[in-house]
Amino acid sequence: MIRGKITTNKSQYGYQRQKEREPRSCIRYKCGLINTIADVLRQRPGWTEVKDDGEWDFYWCDVGWLRENFDHIYMEEHVRICHFRNHYELTRKNFMVKNLKRFRKQLERESGRLEAAKCDFFPKTFELPSEYHLFVEEFRRNPGITWIMKPDGSRTDEQRDEIPVENYVAQRYIENPYLIGGRKFDLRVYVLVTSVRYFLESHINFLL
Repeated sequence: MIRGKITTNKSQYGYQRQKEREPRSCIRYKCGLINTIADVLRQRPGWTEVKDDGEWDFYWCDVGWLRENFDHIYMEEHVRICHFRNHYELTRKNFMVKNLKRFRKQLERESGRLEAAKCDFFPKTFELPSEYHLFVEEFRRNPGITWIMKPDGSRTDEQRDEIPVENYVAQRYIENPYLIGGRKFDLRVYVLVTSVRYFLESHINFLL
């Protein structure tokens, strides 16, 4: 994790600029939670807790604090945090569809339509109300098609007291799905991703 570098500019968000320094044997960490995680970190050999605005190598924080403080700042390659930045680009249905469409267009520009056609693994999808007219046009072009409406999950704590806006993702429904024992089913594959290097995060719009 440590690569023999140090900052010339002190910042609570990690390193801003680097210069060569003596190799360091400890890992400096901060923890924004008071729970078992904090206890575990304190007991790890070679790990030193940083207080206040001290420089750190690893930060354990919750998702809300991460979005507020880390989503739009530069972080050096060696710095680590416990969540993937901009994770909602995949976890929110409307953002996931937006990024899949963007990726398909990028493939078409760079590699041609044949390569972009490999992205047709997700059904025709529209975000409502912003793409309402496109949805109506597709709906009229293919009468009798079944569509499923999904809330896009975009309401935040700040919006709870406001007049609700019905935001949905409209997706063409699979009319003849594969069944097991006459019933629909989900196949969920869980993958442990241990790290995403920052320079990759800064060049893609969605995280894998």
